[in-house]
This record gives sequence, structure tokens and C-alpha cells, in this order.
Amino acid sequence: MALIITKKTETVEKNYQGVTLIIARSNNPAFREKFKKLRQNFKRNQDLSKLTVAQDDALMAEAYAGTVLVGWKNFPEEIPYSEANAVSLLTNDIDVREFVAEVSADLSEFLLEEKAELQKK
Repeated sequence: MALIITKKTETVEKNYQGVTLIIARSNNPAFREKFKKLRQNFKRNQDLSKLTVAQDDALMAEAYAGTVLVGWKNFPEEIPYSEANAVSLLTNDIDVREFVAEVSADLSEFLLEEKAELQKK
């Protein structure tokens, strides 16, 4: 028997402390491409083995902004979504970054319909 995904969604909306975060799946093509470029840029200037925790967090925050955290609604003080604002949020609030990471990595959040079928070999 094989599980076949018949319908899926690219983003989900999740409430985080009254703010609706619009989150895409982790490891989506846009994220992979952006993360690859960011790592290459860092590697040109510095040895990746010397990456500090703070630098790694900043790299992930920048990579997630616009590719995994793709929008929000009901943000306090009506701060509009932009990649720069998302980078700031993800850099300065580790709890938000972890929440986004957990939701984006949970495949079941993105599946709308699945069915099991027998497959003959």
C-alpha cells in the first residue's frame, strides 16, 4: 500500500500570539535557493566552520524571510509585511523563528487530501 498525496497547499495561516503568520513549507525551492546563496556569500568572506550560533541564527532568519515566512496579518501597530521586517522579527524573536520552523517542517500542515492505494510491483 502506498500513500498518495492528491491535494496539498503551498502555505498555511497559523495564529501566533494574535498574529496570523503565513508560512510556506520548509525546504521549498525558493528557500533552498536563497539559503544556498546566503551560505555561498558567507563562505566567500569567512570559513563556514567558524560560523557562530548568532551568525547561523541570522543566516536562517534571512533565509526564512520571504521564502518560509511569506506574510502576516493583524500585526501589532499595523507593521506591514516585508522581507526586511520579517528578517527583523525572525532575528529578534527566537520563539517566532522556532514556531515558523516547526510549522513549516510539519508536512501534515500542508496536506489537504491523501489516500492510500494498493500498488502492484
